[in-house]
Amino acid sequence: PNSLSNIISSEMELQEHNLDRTYDFSSIVIKYSKTLEQEIYLFMKTLLKFLIEKNKRIENVSYSVQSKDFTVKDIFTNKPNFGTYKFILRDDLIRDTLENSFDKSLIFFIQKKLVAYINFIQEIRNETVHGRPATLNEANSVRAKILGVAQESVLIELVKNKKMITK
Repeated sequence: PNSLSNIISSEMELQEHNLDRTYDFSSIVIKYSKTLEQEIYLFMKTLLKFLIEKNKRIENVSYSVQSKDFTVKDIFTNKPNFGTYKFILRDDLIRDTLENSFDKSLIFFIQKKLVAYINFIQEIRNETVHGRPATLNEANSVRAKILGVAQESVLIELVKNKKMITK
C-alpha cells in the first residue's frame, strides 16, 4: 500500500509540474526511491528468510550501521540502509547458500542486477537529499527505471524474483 501510494502521489506531482523546468523535482525522486527502498526491503526479508531456512548460521552474519552492531536476524525488525544489503550479499556464507539454492538467473538477479539497482537509486537519492534539487530528467529517469518505461521495471523484476524464491 505504501508503494502504491508513493507511486500515485509521484505521478500526480510529476503530471502537475512537468512543464515547469524550474520546479524542484526532489520530492518526486524521493517518493519513487522510497517505493524502491520498501520493495527491496520486502524482497531482502523474503530472500533472507529462505536462506536462513537453508542454513541457520546465516542468522548470525553480522554487520554494523553507524557503529551499532547487528546480525541478519535483526533485518526482520529493523530496516537497514541500502549499503547493508550490498554488504550482506557479499558475505561468503550467504553467497555459498545462494549458489546452492537457486538457478543462475535468480543468482544473477540477486548478485548483479539488484546491487546495480541499489547503486542507481542511492546515487540519485543521495544527491537529491544532500545536494542540489532534482531535475525533471532525473525524476523521469527514476520513474522509467522503477515503472519500466521503455525498459524493464525494477518493481516487476523484484516481485517476479520474490515469487521465484517462495516457490
